[in-house]
Amino acid sequence: MALNILIAPSGFKESLDAKEVADCIATGILKVLPDACIRKAPLVDGGEGFTKALVAANNGTLHSLKVTGPVGEAIDSHFGLLGGKITKRLSWNGSSSRATPCSFR
Repeated sequence: MALNILIAPSGFKESLDAKEVADCIATGILKVLPDACIRKAPLVDGGEGFTKALVAANNGTLHSLKVTGPVGEAIDSHFGLLGGKITKRLSWNGSSSRATPCSFR
């Protein structure tokens, strides 16, 4: 009988989002328990990673673009569409500290 495991992590700020953390944990578990039945439910609190999690949970689409960051530099960002409507647009990709160069913090 396979072991049922629910993986429900939050993200690791400034390194991995909640989905990436869940994927890494699942990979590790499957290395030692290859027959485990894994379910992943990445959690977010409305901050970093929220748009990606919302889009993934609702079969939406994620769209990338360049935006002006907090110190005037072009940075990568994204927005999500659910049913053809913009759900949340981010000013930057991730946290403000990640988008702000160290010399400006």
